[in-house]
Amino acid sequence: MDFAEDRIYRHLEPALAFQLELNRLKNYDLISIPTSSQKMHLYLASAKVARGRQVSDYRFFIRSIIRHSDLVTAAASFEYMKNEGERLLLEALDELEVAHTHEHASRTDGNHIFLNFVPCVTMDPEVIAEDIKGIVLKYASRLVKLQVKCAEIRCTVRTRPSANPVTHRICINNDSGFMLSIHMYKEITDTNTGVIKFSSIPNVKEKGPWHGLPVSTPYMTKDHLEMKRSKAQANNTTYVYDYPELFKLNVATAWKDYLTLTGKQAESAPLGSDVVTIVEYDLNHEDKLVPVKRFPGENTIGMVAWKINMKTVEFPKGRDIIVIANDITIEIGSFGPREDKLFKEASKLARDLGIPRIYLAANSGARIGLAQEVRDKFKVAWEDETDPEKGLKGLYLTP
Repeated sequence: MDFAEDRIYRHLEPALAFQLELNRLKNYDLISIPTSSQKMHLYLASAKVARGRQVSDYRFFIRSIIRHSDLVTAAASFEYMKNEGERLLLEALDELEVAHTHEHASRTDGNHIFLNFVPCVTMDPEVIAEDIKGIVLKYASRLVKLQVKCAEIRCTVRTRPSANPVTHRICINNDSGFMLSIHMYKEITDTNTGVIKFSSIPNVKEKGPWHGLPVSTPYMTKDHLEMKRSKAQANNTTYVYDYPELFKLNVATAWKDYLTLTGKQAESAPLGSDVVTIVEYDLNHEDKLVPVKRFPGENTIGMVAWKINMKTVEFPKGRDIIVIANDITIEIGSFGPREDKLFKEASKLARDLGIPRIYLAANSGARIGLAQEVRDKFKVAWEDETDPEKGLKGLYLTP
């Protein structure tokens, strides 16, 4: 027989491993990291890749189970979730801080915290989500420092003492590094297959990314976009395709502040999807600036341009701007001939339309010496063309 021990389950009771949901980490090779608290289970994960390929996705997963008797009253439930949630988050952050002395810790990104509350609590699930969001914001700087991108809380909730308990999952993500997204799910059983699945709670504008997936779905390794985002953040800057989301976020915040200040109804503000509309521009095969429709990260040069229409408080009917930005994940955002051409054409479009142009710079200058178009023009004057080992006289350019 061909079998071997899965060491990640060593010293763990089967029920404990089930409640820690270690099966969701199957896309990673795991190393258990010792912790000072028996409640905390910390793993250094490296993505499983094909033999011969280099691992580029490292992250810490810290997981904990919280046991307590069921809480019947809303007041007791509120105090317990708020106090215990904050205490456990701080304990998890302390363990992560110690773990950052590991030799591979500098490679980690997208670290993940999972807390499984076993006791059934009596309160509104949305209140729990707001409380947890407040705790996360309170320690936001520390979470960013420790590269925590996701906090996941599983809890069993009943809205009143006589109601049936329902398991909820609250996921708080900060993939872009500047905007929190909160998704709440119920765990429901599919009547046809018997599989327990995530289901976004009703009355939400947008269903979460896990909606409809089995609760056993493994965590995915970094995709192409996440790799680029991590690369940009490693250079202490924002990934270029996150800039449009920043514009949307700030315009929406300005409208919210305006409505609060004036006391006007929300109906007087533009609808969420219409507040900011974005059209990306790129060069076609004839080097003409044209609108394009593509997924973020599909650009092939280190420069991106958009025409953005913003319905702001000052201009509720909308105003256009041109935004140009360097993509630091391509050639360190440096200028080559194609980047220079896109910058020129997008700037010309702004002048022709008589609208503002905003340039978001994150580059390392020109790459004249590295640009293939220029490098091909250089020739070498050898001392002896038949014997390059004798050295060269210098370089010269040909037209």
